[in-house]
Amino acid sequence: MTPAALDYQATPAVQEVIDRLGRTEDIRFSPSRKKLAFSAFEDGRIVVLEIAVTPSPSGPRIFLSDYVMFSSKNIEHPHGMAFIDEDTLVVANRTQFVSIFRIPPAGGVEKEFVIKPLRIIWRNRFRRLDSPGSVDVYPIGKDSYRLVICDNYAHVVTSALLNNKHNFRVSRHKVLLAKSLEIPDGVCVSKDKRWIAVSNHVPGTVFIYANESDLGPESDPVATLLGMDCPHGIRFVEQDQNIIVADSATHFVHVYANAGKDWSGDYQPHRVIRVMDDHTFQLGRYNVEEGGTKGIDVDPDSGLLAMTCEHQPLTFYSLDAFLNQETYTLNEAIRSSGSLPITGTMASSAG
Repeated sequence: MTPAALDYQATPAVQEVIDRLGRTEDIRFSPSRKKLAFSAFEDGRIVVLEIAVTPSPSGPRIFLSDYVMFSSKNIEHPHGMAFIDEDTLVVANRTQFVSIFRIPPAGGVEKEFVIKPLRIIWRNRFRRLDSPGSVDVYPIGKDSYRLVICDNYAHVVTSALLNNKHNFRVSRHKVLLAKSLEIPDGVCVSKDKRWIAVSNHVPGTVFIYANESDLGPESDPVATLLGMDCPHGIRFVEQDQNIIVADSATHFVHVYANAGKDWSGDYQPHRVIRVMDDHTFQLGRYNVEEGGTKGIDVDPDSGLLAMTCEHQPLTFYSLDAFLNQETYTLNEAIRSSGSLPITGTMASSAG
């Protein structure tokens, strides 16, 4: 009941970079799906691979041809990332703030860069950011974007407007969500922009909010995803009718399905899919919150699902095969992982 990972090809230099990524927290495709970014948490750097995916009768062919990596005095314990456009990346730093960078071009002799950010977001109207963890961004008009930030240990989600005409000038940075959040650890805005999903780390849930004009700090979620230990990366897929959630504390990734037009009420996992063997899981089992998958992302054009964590830095799956994979029951998942559920027992050291 473990889906078959897809093979990929990489140049020796790219494979060496992948092998020494260390602890990773997030993975992101660029808008064109020609770049794949990783946040190397301990090393304080961002790695961006050049990726090409072509169809074939035996499945997608994946080739990783080149890379660049960059660091900055404004990158420290990078956690979440989001592409604003093909060459611009937002990075949330656990022990610093949120910075926006122009990605150095690939293809040259130089591969490693030390750069300055285009913009640093360090406070909202009322206070400094406190260990930002994950981010998402989406366009709201010409040269305008909305940025959503998980401010982990302040237990809130903030939002800000960015204006590209003025070098991503920040305005209207405010607390967006707060009620009942305990270490919001991942965030994703649906493709149609109707929904915002937030990993609520301590209770082991994902809250889904209707992304409407009256959304505010006292808003309740319209739906709650249950049955996880430490939800981390989140992605809407299949016309926003399915949600894939990485669980950093287990061997499993969870799939949730919505049969209607709207997300509403409580949901148990539609599928519980094992993505890691015992040996790999135990290598990262430093505490009850660690060991499993951290970052996930999807290329909807090629149907490619990518995952990352420290001891399994890059794994690809066919999204269609993954969504139709034979599933564990929750009890089978518990027995398979060799542990009891740890929901509700988290300390404040979210990964």
